[in-house]
Amino acid sequence: MDSESESESRNTEDRPFVLILDPDPRVGEALVLALRRQAQVEWVATGMAGLRIAAESPVDLVIAETHLPDMSARDFLHLLRVLQPRLPVALLGAATRPEEWGRDVADAHFPKPFDLKQFLVWIADCLTHRSAG
Repeated sequence: MDSESESESRNTEDRPFVLILDPDPRVGEALVLALRRQAQVEWVATGMAGLRIAAESPVDLVIAETHLPDMSARDFLHLLRVLQPRLPVALLGAATRPEEWGRDVADAHFPKPFDLKQFLVWIADCLTHRSAG
């Protein structure tokens, strides 16, 4: 599927759109499987691919690995906030110090390995508040 038809197919359903960024296919595919019942989900492996999607489509939630292959999580968050300033973001991965990032801080941080049940509860709560607001 080319990127033009992909962007046309995003948000065609009346469900939230969740964008996942993780270079590990096992993590990306597992998150897609865990979330696809409650949202439209797209997984990409790089920060640039994620930014391209965020520029083309209204996204309801971003879940991003802290170590992307093409940019730092801090740089990704900064650029993402330019595109969609109020977009909720959860970071997954090694302990970093996102609280020191100022306005580019994520809404949540889940160190790997994380509790999937707790993570899914946070996502459901986030998407519920996003659709109500």
